[in-house]
Amino acid sequence: MEPQNKKNSYEIVSVCEIQENLDKLEGHGAYQTLVFADDEKLARDIAHMHSRNTGRIIKRPAILLPDGQCYLLAESVPIYLQSSVEEAQKNIALAKLTPEEKDMLGIKS
Repeated sequence: MEPQNKKNSYEIVSVCEIQENLDKLEGHGAYQTLVFADDEKLARDIAHMHSRNTGRIIKRPAILLPDGQCYLLAESVPIYLQSSVEEAQKNIALAKLTPEEKDMLGIKS
C-alpha cells in the first residue's frame, strides 16, 4: 500500500492545440494541427502569426509527466509544447520538409 501523502508523479493540464485552416481562404475547409502550447497567450500569438488566415485554438486535456513528456488524454503519441512564437515558426517550417529534404539539409529529426 502506498503512503497517502505521496505526490502524484504526473499532472493533468490543459494545453492549447493551434490549428490552421487548409483552404487558406474563407476558413470553411478542413483544419490541421500546427503545434501545441501550454500558455493561452502564446497560443493566441501563434494562431495570429498570419493575419490573413488566423488559426483556431482548441483547449485539450493532457497529462504532463515529471520528465517533461506531455500526452493528450486518449492519445498515445507524445506532443511537444512550444515555448515561444519563434520556436513555433521554426517547427511549423520544419514540418513542411520531407525526410529527404531534412537529410539533404543536414537537419536531424
